[in-house]
Amino acid sequence: MKKVVSTAALAAAVMAASVSANAQLGNVAAGPDAAATPSPFIGVWCWRPNWGLYQLEIQSATQTSFTGHYRWIGTQHREYDVVGKVDGNQLDFWTSGFTHWNLTLKNGGLFGEEKSNLSNKLYWATFKRDACQPL
Repeated sequence: MKKVVSTAALAAAVMAASVSANAQLGNVAAGPDAAATPSPFIGVWCWRPNWGLYQLEIQSATQTSFTGHYRWIGTQHREYDVVGKVDGNQLDFWTSGFTHWNLTLKNGGLFGEEKSNLSNKLYWATFKRDACQPL
């Protein structure tokens, strides 16, 4: 007795054999890189000096740059979109065109300085993730 195989069944068998051979040879397309981790800079950071709250939200970061949003909540509310430079564990950026920030990531915080070109004052800043509770 002759056995009849349909074209669809034959195509399915060839496809299954091809997938199996590729899987054995390691030719399967790679999935998302599980080893890739997000930048430790990404997130919301806050600094609470006696005169208000600074909030820096870093939305994206690469090895050379970052983008985010900066808020000053105090006597006057100010907000700015920021773009800055990343160099190892350091962030370097300007807010409002006259305030320069240089922060270093260490021990779970962003530590560094804020320098105002208007007042010529230098402040030492400590941004922490857990300091972001409302005023």
